[in-house]
Amino acid sequence: MTALSHQGACAFIKAIWSARVSRVAFGVSPKARSLFAAASVVFAMCLPALGQKAYDSAENDKLIREGWEQERKEAQAAHAKVFKEPLMVKIDAGTPTVRFVCIRTFHRPFCIRVFRDASGPKLRVVRFAGKGGYEWGEPDLDETRRITEEEWQKVLQAAKTPDVHSPLRNMTPAEDFFFYGLDGSTWFLETNLQPKTTFVRVWTPTVFVGKEAQEKPASVNLQPLCDFGMMLIKLAGLPSNDPEDRIY
Repeated sequence: MTALSHQGACAFIKAIWSARVSRVAFGVSPKARSLFAAASVVFAMCLPALGQKAYDSAENDKLIREGWEQERKEAQAAHAKVFKEPLMVKIDAGTPTVRFVCIRTFHRPFCIRVFRDASGPKLRVVRFAGKGGYEWGEPDLDETRRITEEEWQKVLQAAKTPDVHSPLRNMTPAEDFFFYGLDGSTWFLETNLQPKTTFVRVWTPTVFVGKEAQEKPASVNLQPLCDFGMMLIKLAGLPSNDPEDRIY
């Protein structure tokens, strides 16, 4: 592999991360979609030209990890602002919390937080009336209610499963970098469950499970995450099988 190929891959990684972070930071703005769309076109042109191996290097691994960390911080800040949610780092460790954010390009974006405070287990759900890839509009649902101890324990035990909270843990940085797309949806799952906090971002996980699953790295099993997401959606009382408001 030539030095030029590695340099090209390095430059490309920087450009894509800039676009991805901007998309998260600006949310649904036309600027963000245009920037990411342009980067995706470049991606389609550069990957065959440079070759997959051009991205496998210690330098590029470092760039990918740094970009991922920046994207994580931007996503957490954006979710806190838009959904009026507390940052996970500011939630007391004595209040175990699971937060699921689903941003669907062509359907309503929503956030579900399940937590337990001094008065017992609760669930908060916020959903916007617009489309996640365009204008979000205003919230058409924002409610907090109690859940049963049995419901809380089911969420808690499932959320502690590595295949749920860290389904991409066995991927290489390069695999993680390419495991992304433009439309579809992005799922974010965040927890502060001991012994450590977790955060994962997965692009359209439902297309990688079932009989019609698209190709994915062999190290990834997204079925547990999809099952968990559906559990939270049903617990929150959101539509789970409505063709006009489908989950993907």
